[in-house]
Amino acid sequence: MQLILLLLFFFSGLSALVYQTIWIRQFSLVFGVDVFATATVLTAFMAGLALGSYLFGRLVDRDNRPLRLFALLELGIAVFAVLFPLSFSGLEWLYGALYRSLSLGFYATQLYRFALAFFFLLIPTMLMGGTLPVLSRIFVKRVTVLGSNVGKLYSINNLGALIGCFLSGFFLIRWLGQHSSMMVAALLNFFNAIVVLILLLLKQEKKSEVVSPADEQNEETLLPSRVIRFVLWAFAIEGFAALAYEVIWTRILLGFSYDKSLYFFSTVIFSFIFGLSFGSILVAKMVDRRKNLLLLFAVVEILIAVSALVLLSGFVSVNNILSEWRLQYRDADGWWRCMGKEYLLFFLIMAIPTTFMGMTFPIVSKICTPHLRRLGTRLGEIGFLDTVGSIVGSFAAGFILIPFLGVIKSAAFVAMINIIIGILAVLLNPFLSKRWKAPIIASVIAVVFVLMTNLPDSGYFRHWQTKRQGDRLLFYQEGA
Repeated sequence: MQLILLLLFFFSGLSALVYQTIWIRQFSLVFGVDVFATATVLTAFMAGLALGSYLFGRLVDRDNRPLRLFALLELGIAVFAVLFPLSFSGLEWLYGALYRSLSLGFYATQLYRFALAFFFLLIPTMLMGGTLPVLSRIFVKRVTVLGSNVGKLYSINNLGALIGCFLSGFFLIRWLGQHSSMMVAALLNFFNAIVVLILLLLKQEKKSEVVSPADEQNEETLLPSRVIRFVLWAFAIEGFAALAYEVIWTRILLGFSYDKSLYFFSTVIFSFIFGLSFGSILVAKMVDRRKNLLLLFAVVEILIAVSALVLLSGFVSVNNILSEWRLQYRDADGWWRCMGKEYLLFFLIMAIPTTFMGMTFPIVSKICTPHLRRLGTRLGEIGFLDTVGSIVGSFAAGFILIPFLGVIKSAAFVAMINIIIGILAVLLNPFLSKRWKAPIIASVIAVVFVLMTNLPDSGYFRHWQTKRQGDRLLFYQEGA
C-alpha cells in the first residue's frame, strides 16, 4: 500500500505545480501586470501551504484516520479546480463592480485585487499544505525510520512538482490550453481520491495503534528543549534565505537571458524544486543512522552559504559563455537548440545550492520530533515556520534588499544568515567538545572572509552592458 500512496503523492505534487503555473497566467489577465499576478499567486500558495500544514497536522493527530483525511483533501482540491472557471468569472465580476463603485487609484485597485485573489486561492492551497503531515502519519510508525520516511515523502512530492512545473510550463498549456490543462490536473486529484477510497473499502482503516514509549524514543531527545526551539526557528529563517536566494538569482539570470517569458520562470522554479527533492533523497538514509544531527545541520547551512557566495563570482563568467554560444547560433538551429542550452546552464548553476537546501527538511524533522504522538503536529509546525519564512524572504528580497543593496550585497547578506545559523548550531551542540568548536568556527570564518573579499564589484551588470569598444557607461543603478 505504501508504494501506491507514494505514487499518489507524486501525482499530488505534479497537479499542484500545474495549478500554480495556470493561476499565474490567469491572474495576469486580472492584474494586467505579471509581477503582481506572480506575487499574489506565490504569496497565496505559500500562505495556504503554511496554514494547511499547521491545521491538518494538528487535526490528523486527533482524528488518527490519515488515509480518509488524505482522500478528502485530494477531493477538495479537485472540486475547486473543476469549479475554477465559474468561480473565477464571479471573481472578475466582483473586481469590476468594486472598480466602478470605488474609483480608486492604480495601486489601491491592485491592493484590493490582491486581497480578494489571496483569500480566493487560500482554500485549495490550504488543502495542498495538509497532505504531507497527513501522509506522514501513515508512513512513520517508528522514530528510527522517521528521517528516511519523511525525506522519502518530501522528495517524492517535490519530484512530482518538478515534473508538473516542466510539463505545464513547456508543453501542457501550449498543447491543451489553460482550461484543459487544469482539468488534467483535477483528474489526477480525483484519481488519488478514488484510489484511496478503494483502499479504504478493501481494507477498513482503523485508528492508528498507540505507540509505546519505548518505540517512541528518539536518539536526539538528549538535546535540550532550547536547542530544539533554536532548530525550529533556524529552519524558519532558512526558509527566508531560500526564497530570498531564488528572487536574487532570478534577478541576476534575467540579465543574462534573451527570454523573459514563462519558459524562463519555469526553469528557475524547476531548478529549485529539483534541488529540494534531490537533496532530500541524498540525506534521507543518512539521517536515521547519524546521532549528531545538529552538526550535520550546521555543515549543510554553511555549505549553502559557501556555494551561494561562490556562485556570485561564477555568474560573471556565465555571460561570456552565453555570448560565445549566441555567436554560433544559426537560423536552422531551432528554438530548443538555442534556448535549451541556456536553460540547461541556468539549471546546473542553481542545482548545487538548492540540493543543500533540500537536505535540511529531513534533518530538522528528525531533530525536532522526539516522539510519534505529535508527529503530525510537529511536522505541521515545521512546514508552517518554513513557509512563513519563505513568504517574508521573497517579499524582503524583491522589495527591500535588491532595491536598497543591489544583488551582490543582498546575496552576501543572505549568505551571512546561513553562516550565523551554522555557527550557532556548532556552539549549541552538546555532542561536540569545546576543543573542536573553536577550530571549526575559525575555519568557517576564514573561508567566508576569503570569499567575501573576492566578490564582484557592486556594478555587477556592467560586464555586459557596454557592448562595443569605446562605449562609455554614463549611469548605473540596480533596482527591482
